[in-house]
Amino acid sequence: MIIPWKVDVPQERQPIINWLIIAGIIGAFALQIMSIRERQAMFGEKNGKSHYADISVEEMAKDLEVNEEELKDIQQSVDEHFKDFEKEFNDAKEKNFVIGLKEQTVRQMLKESFVWRNINTFVLQRIGLKGLLEGVK
Repeated sequence: MIIPWKVDVPQERQPIINWLIIAGIIGAFALQIMSIRERQAMFGEKNGKSHYADISVEEMAKDLEVNEEELKDIQQSVDEHFKDFEKEFNDAKEKNFVIGLKEQTVRQMLKESFVWRNINTFVLQRIGLKGLLEGVK
């Protein structure tokens, strides 16, 4: 058994600090989940249509506070991944489909970037004490 059921040494006090640490961890996790859900609710649909479906990708990026460099990186990444896929289609109708699919992919990546942006500061970036403390500012 990994967790001991009983110990031979009598305990004179309760492990209150341990319980407080566990409660703090659960509280931080709950705050992260609430933050994610709050940000995802911004993309809620009204009448089957999202607010961001009617505006351009650039306007969406500005509204979601994504800087131009980050948007450029996202668009380059999508273009790179769709490069081989685009070669397969020759018809104008098919090319328009691919362009629309690329735009939807960029929009989805912007959404995910916005939703997860604040949470990434809590994720351990490197193993060790330095990586643990990097997210703290």
